[in-house]
Amino acid sequence: DITANGTIVTKTTLDRESQSFYTFQVEVTDHELQSDQKTATCVVQVAVSDVNDEVPVFESPNFARILENSPANTLITTMRAYDRDSGENANIEYLLEDSELGKFTIGRIDGVLRSVVPLDREDREVYKLAVIAVDSGSPRMTSRVDVTVTVVDMNDNTPEFNPKHYSA
Repeated sequence: DITANGTIVTKTTLDRESQSFYTFQVEVTDHELQSDQKTATCVVQVAVSDVNDEVPVFESPNFARILENSPANTLITTMRAYDRDSGENANIEYLLEDSELGKFTIGRIDGVLRSVVPLDREDREVYKLAVIAVDSGSPRMTSRVDVTVTVVDMNDNTPEFNPKHYSA
């Protein structure tokens, strides 16, 4: 709609994620008398600014595996999230809610989940980690996903007789 003073107003709320740009033509007339009426037209282009109204969405799997006794800093998986906002509102950082006493780390920018120490399947076979994706908008929007990391067994223990002594 166009007000009497020429201000263009929207009839509904605009959503940049649905449509980010509008183009339309406006025609104005100087008065109602048909014989002496003058008109002018112009093309109006509206770019819809982004507000931080979308949360990051994870697109990576929520499970991963690592071979036991892998060296420190072994890549386990790369977490990926996207944000439908634009600009700073779409920049994502990754955090671990709990690093399991320092056994895991995640790249703040690249989302690479790594082991910090060699893991032993005989001590623990499964870890459940919470990965957080945070955008850079204001207010900051977050998402959380639980990732299950399974430590895969390797043949690293010698067989033992139990009991140690037999008699016949």
